[in-house]
Amino acid sequence: MAGPNLSIEELNSIKSHPIKFGHQFPFLSSIPSSLVTELSYFEEYSEDGGVGCLSVNGFGDVYQPVTVSLQFLMKEQIWKVKHVKIDHLSDYDRFYKQADCSK
Repeated sequence: MAGPNLSIEELNSIKSHPIKFGHQFPFLSSIPSSLVTELSYFEEYSEDGGVGCLSVNGFGDVYQPVTVSLQFLMKEQIWKVKHVKIDHLSDYDRFYKQADCSK
């Protein structure tokens, strides 16, 4: 079964030509250039284990402080990304000190 808004042909094309992933999902492909150097990270999970959050502090490609936060949902025993947030911070003292599940 194809994913949301993707035909089976498009999914097969992405699998056989990984470079096409960046064209189909440009936001997710931008994360590696948004966070070049990892400094610290924080994880949190809901009590029932159905939601997980990860926030990673580090530097972007021009040494600006940045935090990338991801929210995951457990679906069919697989973690799936529900939300991604990239915060370009004004100063190093604004690095996150815990995982952020907000949107």
